[in-house]
Amino acid sequence: MERENNHFQEKKEEVKKVNKAFKKNWSWVGWLFGFLWIFGGLGWMLNDFFIKGMVYIIAGIVILPVIDKFTQDNFNFKVPILIKIILILAILVV
Repeated sequence: MERENNHFQEKKEEVKKVNKAFKKNWSWVGWLFGFLWIFGGLGWMLNDFFIKGMVYIIAGIVILPVIDKFTQDNFNFKVPILIKIILILAILVV
């Protein structure tokens, strides 16, 4: 029984390492799309589409990894990647 628990713990730690490496390697995608959406929102606002511009800016802020870490650390809440993707697709449709 003890041997099975050790094996389970080793596998669990291995999965954590892989997840951490995955997040580290892909965080630049969040930064890229976050700033693209923020600058796109500023562009919409400069063209007198204020509400659409604000929606784009809010979506860009939600995508940024720093905001994700802030909400996870302070509020114990993490926005799932699926919600982020749905938010982006919904804004593209509108």
